[in-house]
Amino acid sequence: MLTKEQCWQKMLATVKKIEELNERKLYPEPRELKDRLFHVFKTHFDNQEYELLTLKANVLYRKTDNHLLKKVTTEKQLNAIKKELDEFVVDGHTLKYNFTKENHQPRRRFMDLMAIVYGKALDFNDFCKKCNDVPEGILGEWVSIVRSNDRQHLLLTPILIVREEGEYKAEMRSTQTVFKGTVFESNGCLQLFFGNDKKKLLLSFRIGEIKFPKVLQGTFSGISSSGAPIAGIEWLVRPNELPHEIEVPLKLQIDNGTTNWRGLPEKLQEIFRDFDKCYLKTNIDKINTCNWADLD
Repeated sequence: MLTKEQCWQKMLATVKKIEELNERKLYPEPRELKDRLFHVFKTHFDNQEYELLTLKANVLYRKTDNHLLKKVTTEKQLNAIKKELDEFVVDGHTLKYNFTKENHQPRRRFMDLMAIVYGKALDFNDFCKKCNDVPEGILGEWVSIVRSNDRQHLLLTPILIVREEGEYKAEMRSTQTVFKGTVFESNGCLQLFFGNDKKKLLLSFRIGEIKFPKVLQGTFSGISSSGAPIAGIEWLVRPNELPHEIEVPLKLQIDNGTTNWRGLPEKLQEIFRDFDKCYLKTNIDKINTCNWADLD
């Protein structure tokens, strides 16, 4: 999960990209910021999103006596907001200071303003929440691809990711059992955690800013049935990216080091063909004292 500081750095990067900031233009001009802010309000008004408009305006209009605006539903109220913009939009000095001062912690009101104008958020807290949300594009069916612990198979296992009551959940159906787990995003990686009384498994995949991925490359880490720490390469692939004749769950045999993997993409076969390059397992038979003597 991104920290507040990481979210703020992401916010600054978003502003720089939108405004095309560079060495000559270090920060948004006050007029640009004011115009963008009113555009946010006007868009909500035109779409009859009066609740959102009022909530965002009140974040910036908050007075010392906690007097808040009533629900904005008329052109007259919207025009009144426009006239008052100069009272709460920051000036050029404030913008320059917040965009160029190193290790500076901006005031919360300024962070809220940036989140409303550039982050498509209600306030900075809402922006942070959106930063840590799992992309909707990962919902649905996936196929997990990984080498088996016995070295003899390539395992293709169906995984379903859904959203229920605001939480992201996953279900993995192997040939022997069903694992249920949780899904979350952390620092550009999609993570799935599965567990039951006997086994725990963490899958991590790099996703970055991609909203609708088709192939996710990553790793697994966990504990084998025999109690050995294991880890290795694992992929998630959309079913329609694989040959249509494949039905999962599936164990593809490896005979005498050769493979016949039903027309799977060659790049995939290259990654998973060599067991030693995609699997890591601790030899627990040599761990007796948990001391340097175990390494002899």
